[in-house]
Amino acid sequence: MMGRITVAFVAKTFAAFILLASTSWWMQHDGENIPTLADMRPEGATAAAWSAMDAQVKALLGFMGVTGYIEAAFMHPSFATVQRFFYAESRAQYDHAQRYYEEQRPLVLESARRFDLHGYWSKHMKVDSADISWTELLTQRVRSMRAQLEDGREDHRVEKDKCDMLRWLERNEFPIPKVVGIWQGEAEEFLADLFQLPSNSSWPLFAKSCHLTQGVEDSVRKIRSRDQILEHKEDWAAFIKQKWSKKTNDADRIFSDDSNALSRDLTPGFVLQHGFPGVMELKVLVIWGRAYVGYFIENEGVVCRDGTWEQGERARPWSTGAPVPISQVPEVAWVEDRLERIWMLAEAVALAAGNDQMRVDIFVSRQDPQAIAVNEISLSSGQSMYMHTEFVTKLWAEPYLTGNFRIFSAGVPVHKLDVKTGRVPNYQAFQSALHNVADRR
Repeated sequence: MMGRITVAFVAKTFAAFILLASTSWWMQHDGENIPTLADMRPEGATAAAWSAMDAQVKALLGFMGVTGYIEAAFMHPSFATVQRFFYAESRAQYDHAQRYYEEQRPLVLESARRFDLHGYWSKHMKVDSADISWTELLTQRVRSMRAQLEDGREDHRVEKDKCDMLRWLERNEFPIPKVVGIWQGEAEEFLADLFQLPSNSSWPLFAKSCHLTQGVEDSVRKIRSRDQILEHKEDWAAFIKQKWSKKTNDADRIFSDDSNALSRDLTPGFVLQHGFPGVMELKVLVIWGRAYVGYFIENEGVVCRDGTWEQGERARPWSTGAPVPISQVPEVAWVEDRLERIWMLAEAVALAAGNDQMRVDIFVSRQDPQAIAVNEISLSSGQSMYMHTEFVTKLWAEPYLTGNFRIFSAGVPVHKLDVKTGRVPNYQAFQSALHNVADRR
């Protein structure tokens, strides 16, 4: 028996080393990671995650089939318990997260009481305890979306199809970077138009895949000039054709089979979108219509509504220091006077979708205090919230236990909701939030 185990272990280890070596070669030779286009990835921590080592580690963990389980473990309250036992800083973080939860809970529950939950989101959600984990709730939501897809509903397109997402944001009058065009026919049509962009276009532009929305798909490129396109025409052709034909693989998530089913039949395509001046991105989690925390992607930390900052690192799913006032952190103190508008805009997006849990990614500018825009949304975010995860989960679950929310008709699919009809969830609250964002410039 020991001999068979040893042989199996050696075989698995040998296979892992072969995978690492082949991954290194693949990164240099495969069309999905063309070296020249790799230089055109957007700046920021998300793009930085595509270092050579990160890609190899992701490939290795995916091969072993454990990536989703590792993420679920880091998101589970038991992980926070272990952290608190060993580290004083983690105890300070947890104590703050608990106090913050107690302050925010009545505000979230009051928001839920007045909240119109679109019937698409409520279907198949079965919550029996406030002690359910974040990953369990996300899994329920994704499985519900898949079950409804099998019944003919396509509301998931509001998130899974970036082209439909941008159409929905534009239709409902949210500020977004201007869309130049959307191509969902043949890859050659997009490439022909790409190569003919005039030199006097407003640069930079961003080429984004419509059907590959997960960060792991590495499907966004920043275009700085027409010359940059023409100097790399062959690479652009290979990159676009490879992405156009690719099916998404949400391999990092424990519910990957259900998630992949949602994206499997999406129409492939690309969108060209204008850049945002001096872009900095805050990923805001909205629960029952109230913004709770935001993750500052460039500076890798969490900011709370009480004005505290929790510093982290991209490679760790927990904070690296005790909470401090954001005003004491020079790198991010400038965003403090923009936070109220950030919270309101994120809330407006979730209200308009009638969605009880949504991550809304907001662009702001260090140079221009008035500039603000929505980048995208996520309904199954894996973004770390440090010690807040346990408490955010409780807040998402509690209204399901009490029933203190309103159901909005699912007659119009979420991705087809249109504010101009007046028939959208939370119409008054959504309109008020949008007006307040504009008025506070």
